[in-house]
Amino acid sequence: MNKFLSSYSKSRFLFTPLFVLSGIIFLLFLSSCGEKKFKISGSVEDAPEESFIALEMSDANGRWMTLDSVKINSSGEFSFSRPAVSAPEIIRLRFRDDYIYLPVDSIEHLTVKASAKNFSYGFTVEGSENAHNMAIFDKRLADAAPSFSNPDSLNAFKRRIYSDYLKDAEGSVFSYYVLTKIIDGKPLYDSLEDYPYFAAVATAFRQYRPEDPRPTLLEAVSLEGLRRRNATLGKANVYQAPETAIIDITLPTTDGTDISLSDIVGKGKKTILYFSGAHSEDTARLNIALRSLREKYGIEIFHVSFDPDSHAWRTSSLNLPWVSVWGGNPTAAERILADYNITALPVFFIYDAQGQLTNRAATLQDLTSLL
Repeated sequence: MNKFLSSYSKSRFLFTPLFVLSGIIFLLFLSSCGEKKFKISGSVEDAPEESFIALEMSDANGRWMTLDSVKINSSGEFSFSRPAVSAPEIIRLRFRDDYIYLPVDSIEHLTVKASAKNFSYGFTVEGSENAHNMAIFDKRLADAAPSFSNPDSLNAFKRRIYSDYLKDAEGSVFSYYVLTKIIDGKPLYDSLEDYPYFAAVATAFRQYRPEDPRPTLLEAVSLEGLRRRNATLGKANVYQAPETAIIDITLPTTDGTDISLSDIVGKGKKTILYFSGAHSEDTARLNIALRSLREKYGIEIFHVSFDPDSHAWRTSSLNLPWVSVWGGNPTAAERILADYNITALPVFFIYDAQGQLTNRAATLQDLTSLL
């Protein structure tokens, strides 16, 4: 039986705080937008007489609850009309013990055509691109699932899904659905190498839906995966000390000597790993703000600049009161961007006083709040 959002705490990555997120979204769902409605209608071919179909949503504890239930008419048709949601959400249609999962947003009208014999996967949906993509994804997942005993097949499938749906999802609830999908009692995305997917989707939510609570949890999942991955890497990529795992970076400073992140991190102070692009007026303003944070909180800063102009970087960095290194070399930049799953600049990573990577911040405001 295909279940979604009902086994959060059983996953190594999808841990207990996601129950809190479920509760937040549930409350948002119940907060209707005036008299506006969203509608789901359709038909179930060959549905027995007196059959019912239910509309469900997960509650604050991750359990699915019934919002409404209607009888399928003699022509196999049904219709639901509900108050418009305050935030995009995943709901499902239940027919007997089979389910169809759908994204809803605002006042959409979704039309579903299914059959009683193959309700969960033999259906079509119209009305929104997200709903259409979700239906295709579920079918592709069902077709590919028998091959998942082969790790290479599973990883290849996840890469294709990221390329086809997640990469340009722009913070859609469908992307969240994919990352939290449960199949045969196990999360689809649940390996040490999956953390970049969570980070990428979290970044998209931050950009396109800054008020949505989901990215906070997705980032936590990504960081947990990143920490676990770091602990398994060899010394070529990770500096390891007792109870410490650092994705190390070694690059030249303004005087041409190399310095490593591991020379700074884990020495008794929090360290901000700060990545920036080409120097600009915004960079200058950001540096002023970082000076203030450094003085206020007594933190260390390790600044990696990807400015392609090494002379401009050196000139702008000479008077900075923290370590600044140049990562503009394409080979070095590619490795670092991949290791830290960086898709936008600037970005900040927080290492605690003991050298553990604890948080990621996309904006100065987020960084200040986390500190």
